[in-house]
Amino acid sequence: MTRLLIIFSCLVASCNGVTYNIPPKDKGLIPYKGNEVLIFRSNKGDMDTIFLEGITKFVSPENQWSFPLKHIEHEVLVSRRSDPNPKSDTIRYLDSLTMMTLFNDGATKLEIQFSTKNGWLYTNEVYTKDQFLYLPDTVLKIGAIQYHDVLIVAPNETITDVKNGKTVPRSNAISKLYWSKSHGIIRYDKPDGEYWELLKRE
Repeated sequence: MTRLLIIFSCLVASCNGVTYNIPPKDKGLIPYKGNEVLIFRSNKGDMDTIFLEGITKFVSPENQWSFPLKHIEHEVLVSRRSDPNPKSDTIRYLDSLTMMTLFNDGATKLEIQFSTKNGWLYTNEVYTKDQFLYLPDTVLKIGAIQYHDVLIVAPNETITDVKNGKTVPRSNAISKLYWSKSHGIIRYDKPDGEYWELLKRE
């Protein structure tokens, strides 16, 4: 009965709810076209490749029972990358994984979901645009390239394992992610001193 009243009210008032679109100037928060190939090399000489598979765009209701109905625009950067939990030394690629989500629910927000070869950013943190852009900038040099617009993203939780009776950071945990506003992910660190840097972006 309640649903019928809501539907009838919408028909009478010609209400379609409200749609929150991502402002065009905010779409640059995803610094990729969606067809790039990212090649990383570790300080131990290992290599890994991430293939970007496009940016998926859609609008969805925040809550189908809310009144008036709120529609949220999303842009999702999709990638194909190595399984971070391999059961052997064989590299297995996982298709159509979300790498970054940009959306607007009244304010532009973003979330990074990053994993790669034996590395995982354990976080579920959602940043508002202002929170993300006001992270302190730093300068980072990789090879011959010096990046002047680097944000350091740290996980909002520490994932641990117990080994030999001791609590230690999980071996595939990423402790820091270095994000260039103009180039995206350029480096990530692990708790054991291993780090991976962007070797090439094609």
